[in-house]
Amino acid sequence: MTRRALDLLENLAPSLELMAGAHVKVLRDNLFWQWVKRLALAVAVFGLAIIYFISTAGFFGYQPSLSSPGVIIIDVSGAIGPDSLASGDRIVPLIESACSNTNTKALVLRINSPGGSPADAERIGAVMDRCKVVKDSSVRRPVLAVIDGVGASAGYMIAAHADRIVANSMALVGSIGVIMSGLEFGGIMDKYGVRSREYTTGTNKGAFSPYREDTKAQAQYAQDLVDSAMVEFKTLVIERRPGLVLETPDLFSGRVWTARPALKIGLIDEVGVLEDILQRDYPDMQRQLLRPRRSLKDTMQVETWTGAFETAIRNASEMRIQ
Repeated sequence: MTRRALDLLENLAPSLELMAGAHVKVLRDNLFWQWVKRLALAVAVFGLAIIYFISTAGFFGYQPSLSSPGVIIIDVSGAIGPDSLASGDRIVPLIESACSNTNTKALVLRINSPGGSPADAERIGAVMDRCKVVKDSSVRRPVLAVIDGVGASAGYMIAAHADRIVANSMALVGSIGVIMSGLEFGGIMDKYGVRSREYTTGTNKGAFSPYREDTKAQAQYAQDLVDSAMVEFKTLVIERRPGLVLETPDLFSGRVWTARPALKIGLIDEVGVLEDILQRDYPDMQRQLLRPRRSLKDTMQVETWTGAFETAIRNASEMRIQ
């Protein structure tokens, strides 16, 4: 390298150092602002999550208690059964919690259910009856059922435990009856040469198997169970609804009525909507809506295809009373 080149590099060195320093500074500034942007985004997402949780707290099961006299409204929505949001395991604790608070001056069950498990309905009805008795007080707490859409079968069984039943004008009410259902795969199994082996200790132990047709005796056994359950349902409705017009055709046939015909035959006490009833009867009280606590699976509606298949097969093959 010539002397001239060395002198040139020596003269350029300060400029190169300045350029390198400026470049490093730019890189540092860019990195700094990248982290600032990331932090701001994280704070924004966290803030939105907090706002969303607060606005939907009841949806996810967070249930603040009444701080002053008020009305508790509890949703009973969908099919009633062990795996549903309207199960006894989810609704009963809500009612117990609401009625343990002396500020709860009235309980309203907003029902929109086609029915389901009579066992779960019985549990919910029993805790409704207990809620009417206020601890250490002679005052009776009113319990109201508002049928908002459908109040049928086990849904109506729950409503019958209320002091009053209100239904909106287009609601379907009734379906007082019992059904026991299941599928039988014996014909398909015979077609493909599949056999089921069962060893029982009695003729009735193997009844209702989905793998073969019931005998006449087993079919009669199933009908006896349905008839027995119907006696319980019918007795409950007659006891709880003293104004029921028992001469009504098809009253206990499983038929449903819209609200106004249901009012005429004594299935309900009033045609109306929840908001109007609350404004009329409890105008100055605070109101709180409680919903069953949802699991992450409920919220995200997550279910594997194998789980869905197993559930479908189980529901199809089991004999269930509804």
